[in-house]
Amino acid sequence: MGGRGARMLPNGFTSQEYKAVGSIAGVKVLRKIEGNQNIPDRSNTPGTAYIRLSDDNKFRQYREYGQDRKPVFELGYGNHKGITSLHVHYWEGDVRHTREFTGKDDEKHGKMLRAAGMRKVGGKYVW
Repeated sequence: MGGRGARMLPNGFTSQEYKAVGSIAGVKVLRKIEGNQNIPDRSNTPGTAYIRLSDDNKFRQYREYGQDRKPVFELGYGNHKGITSLHVHYWEGDVRHTREFTGKDDEKHGKMLRAAGMRKVGGKYVW
């Protein structure tokens, strides 16, 4: 995504699709102007990260992009395999994998999650 919210495509840029509405722990918070609310599949800025909040401003998604502008790591809060929880997606090439959120993830991302309004109850992040 470009600084003005345009999404990068192989043939160039589309019209503006996202807007930055603030930041949490130094990470831009994005809102989709209309349509699907997911974070962009690609970033126009190598090595960046974005956060997505729900319409009621609750944390839903954090995604990091590599130098090739493709996603490499993501935290998601929502229903996954029938359980509402914080979970991790990571990419190996173009293949996306899922795993549980671990203590190591908490060490790296806990401050950002707490800044986004989440709290730990019984060792798990909740609203």
